[in-house]
Amino acid sequence: MKRMRRGRPYAPRIVTYVTKVEIMVNVVNISGGNFGALNIGGVQTIQSIDMKIGELLAQPDARDLAEALRQLTEAVIAEGADISAVTREELLEQIEGLGEQATRPPENRKRGIMKATFESIAAACNAANSLATVWRTCEPAIREFFGF
Repeated sequence: MKRMRRGRPYAPRIVTYVTKVEIMVNVVNISGGNFGALNIGGVQTIQSIDMKIGELLAQPDARDLAEALRQLTEAVIAEGADISAVTREELLEQIEGLGEQATRPPENRKRGIMKATFESIAAACNAANSLATVWRTCEPAIREFFGF
């Protein structure tokens, strides 16, 4: 029998609970223990980030940025990251957004969105002990690429 909500069929939201994961997308390496609830959207966001990093690696002037985004992504999804699941999802979406802007031609980038996203990532990373060191390593490459 089909599930119905307000008289219409619907598909329930799928959440995958992961206790041990080892994923190597193309560039981003995800490994470790309990990630809690890693939903399908989170996996898709990581795959999107991975694709953006791959595109950036093909551009000689963007390799430092690609490496910074890879390190930052791996730190955000790491087992020891002292952030909530909601903050993890938000950070991944923001990293994805920076990657999206970086792959655009410079004249088509949205500077206001990039700067606000950069500042939001900086604030979240500096508030989490486990991410602060990684952020200090990645920040210069991101700043230099976007010209902040």
